[in-house]
Amino acid sequence: MKKAWIVLSLLIALLWISIASAPPLANKGHKGLEASTIDEVFSLPEKEIDVGTGALLIAKEFDPMLDVTKYVSELDRMALELRSRIGDQKDPERIIALMNDYIFGERGYGYPDEDKDGAGVSFLHVLLDGKQGNCVALSTLYLALAERIGLPTFGVIVPTHMFVRYDTGVVRINVEPTYKGLVVPDTEYIEEYDVPETSDGKVFHMRNMTKREVLGILLYNLGCDYVRQGGLNDTIQTWEKASAVNPDSKGLWVSLGEAYAHEERLDEAIEAYKKALQIEPRNSEVWDSLGDVYTEGKKYTEAISAYKRALEVNQDAIYAFYSWYALAQVYSEQHKYDEAIEAYKRSLDILPREEDAQSEFGPDCHKQEGLAKAWSVLAGAYYEAEGCEVDRVVSACSKVMEADPDLSHLKQSLAFTYYLDGNHTLAGALDPDIVVRLSDEEVFDDESLTNLFAVPLVIYVCGYLVFALFAVRIHRRRKMTLSQAPATAANAGQLVGSVPLYVLAANSSRFRSADPLEGS
Repeated sequence: MKKAWIVLSLLIALLWISIASAPPLANKGHKGLEASTIDEVFSLPEKEIDVGTGALLIAKEFDPMLDVTKYVSELDRMALELRSRIGDQKDPERIIALMNDYIFGERGYGYPDEDKDGAGVSFLHVLLDGKQGNCVALSTLYLALAERIGLPTFGVIVPTHMFVRYDTGVVRINVEPTYKGLVVPDTEYIEEYDVPETSDGKVFHMRNMTKREVLGILLYNLGCDYVRQGGLNDTIQTWEKASAVNPDSKGLWVSLGEAYAHEERLDEAIEAYKKALQIEPRNSEVWDSLGDVYTEGKKYTEAISAYKRALEVNQDAIYAFYSWYALAQVYSEQHKYDEAIEAYKRSLDILPREEDAQSEFGPDCHKQEGLAKAWSVLAGAYYEAEGCEVDRVVSACSKVMEADPDLSHLKQSLAFTYYLDGNHTLAGALDPDIVVRLSDEEVFDDESLTNLFAVPLVIYVCGYLVFALFAVRIHRRRKMTLSQAPATAANAGQLVGSVPLYVLAANSSRFRSADPLEGS
């Protein structure tokens, strides 16, 4: 027994001696290891930045109790083990294979079976504790370990995703951390993530990022975590800091524009969207968002120009539908009802087919919801137009019911329209009580009608629900990150109080178009 203890003690002593005598890690002496705040990290020269420490300091902004030293020590221990596995291997492909075996095999880190979402999923310490993380967390771990053993690795961004690249200047290998280090060629990333064309000198995707830029991606994700907690002021401050690090990120400027617009900081939102368009001038979603902010600020001329530009660069049905629809709303605000009617008609002409809508938005999406909405606002435009031809209003209201018969409240609205047109038989067929209710009314001007037929709560609720469903579908298609569909529908579902009951005209919806920034 005594001999066993002596042998064990000698083995432990030899282990400590081997560790103590081991060459220092490649990042030894970097000033980034001594930084205590992320601002200190960003003030350092690129060569002094430590990715692992910087990532942990960003997480500490979200969780002030985080023990950074504990996790830095864990990274160091892992790096020593990994270096011993690699040994004196020089072949890049073999080195990557050994790293993958260690990180995803021996240590068991990986992407969850189901998409991982929620606060903190991109934080390095969450990955170290729970073994699972998203593409940003896994890439950060890979980069932190590679930096410690002196391997030439870089973070690379495509829309909504991040991966790692091993690049010696001669040998270049992409490593996909969410698939246990699978080697993936550039062409597959470009095709899979629809990497966009950008303006000259504004290349952000598919290139090797600096360590500073990688930490900028983590800052963006920190801002997203603040959004989940409802801390929009913290979000804006964090994204402003990230924009100084990654000024060529379209997604970041779009997100900032969305946040500014939400806080009614319209001038700042306009500037943010313009910066996004300098990077991707053919992005119709951003042009639409810019038009929305102009509309909100009652800059109708600029809004019309933005929506028209969106139509020029993208005729895809789901986007063009919204652009024409938004144009019609602006024309209505300017009392240009002929132009509004034509724009509404264009939106109806290009509304996606039922099967296309369900393919994009899911089986619960029905084209009729959008058709009913568009026809209802077209009825409003006909009513407001000079001369107000009742037959056109009647026709449009009929189209609403044809598109969505479940809108039973519109029967009363349509019955009222028939009554005004003198067709009491049809009016009575739709609403048997209407003749009794209205027979004593002799004057039907706008004011008396509005007072007589104050919009019932049931119509408000139905109008809200109809457009809420359609707004949710378009929100999903356009990958929004900030605005919530219920809030949009609440804004869009308000009925215009200056027109009679039968006009179900809604205010322009604000479909924000911010893509989730580069990083899932």
